[in-house]
Amino acid sequence: MSGKNYSALRSALKKEREKVIELSEEITKLNSDDKLYELVKDNPNIKNRIISEYLLSLSSAQNPPLSSAGFAPLTPVHRPKNLADAKRLADKIIKS
Repeated sequence: MSGKNYSALRSALKKEREKVIELSEEITKLNSDDKLYELVKDNPNIKNRIISEYLLSLSSAQNPPLSSAGFAPLTPVHRPKNLADAKRLADKIIKS
């Protein structure tokens, strides 16, 4: 290989290496959360897909049992242990 060819090859490889570095930096910038958000925030198809996947993940999760009013009970139901507790509970229900 002559010196000219070697020099031309070296120059071409240097340019390619610089392109790779430049493209790698561009990809790194595009992968940032803020940049990705800016790219997709106004795209209704992507918004709908993300929302659909989120709702699907919520529907497949184990939901807590609901009381008859439609709300999840926060504490276990108090069950009277004896007649005195039952009377107190009945009085409380009747008064309210």
